[in-house]
This record gives sequence, structure tokens and C-alpha cells, in this order.
Amino acid sequence: MPRPVPPRTEAVGRWLWRHRPRRPPNYRTAHGDGPSAPETKLRILADIDRAAETRGIGAILRREGLSSSTLSDWRRQRDAGAFSALVPGKRGPKTNAPNPLSAEVAALQRNNARLTQRLARAEAVIDIQKKVAALLGIPLAPTDGVP
Repeated sequence: MPRPVPPRTEAVGRWLWRHRPRRPPNYRTAHGDGPSAPETKLRILADIDRAAETRGIGAILRREGLSSSTLSDWRRQRDAGAFSALVPGKRGPKTNAPNPLSAEVAALQRNNARLTQRLARAEAVIDIQKKVAALLGIPLAPTDGVP
């Protein structure tokens, strides 16, 4: 069907836009010879594995625009674990794995700090008791070298 003649007005741009050549929905560019994302390849392989019993593999290959050799290459890569290696990792600085003993260490450090404060108060009380005993003239029992 020949294109209609464009009008000779300022609406030429709109006419050109409306009558531009359109690509079919399953059109693939020269560089887009098939899906490249590992997730897409795995999805197509899962569809084909499900369709193997009903002999619908050819329909899926036509729908996706693939060849059977591409399918066998993808299966070989999937079996070798290549698709799991292609999944991009998390970007940014890597976090260290949490140490399973870190919670226990933190609890022990808190307990140590609490006991250190308690010891300091007890030593202050003992010093005051010694001074009071010295003022009152009460003899204290020997402590065997312990301060």
C-alpha cells in the first residue's frame, strides 16, 4: 500500500510521526541475537524443560528467536554452573561476616566493666573502714599480704 501524500502545512512533522515505519513486536536488532541476562536464559530453559513432555520446544524457540544450537550451549553452561557465576554481586564495600562469638564477647565485657566498678566501690568502703578502725583504736586482723 503506497503512503499517502503529506499535507503542505506546518503539520508535516506530525504527519511524518504518524506515518513512520514501525517495527514488528518480535523485531530483533543486529546486536540483539537473543537474551543476554542469565535470569532470562534460565527462564527460557525452564520453559523448554517444562515443554519437553508436550513437544512444544519448537514453538518456544520460534517465539524467542533462538536456534537449537544456542539452546544446547545454554544447557551446557547451566550444567557447568556458569549462569550462577554471571549474576552480579552486591556493589560497595564488603561487609565482614558476623562473628558468632561477638555477642558473647560484648556481654562478657559489660559484665567485666560492672564488676570492676563494684570492686572499686568495695575497696573504697574497706579503706574507710580501716581509717575508722585506726581512729577508734580497734586492731585489725592481719590480711596475709593482701592489700
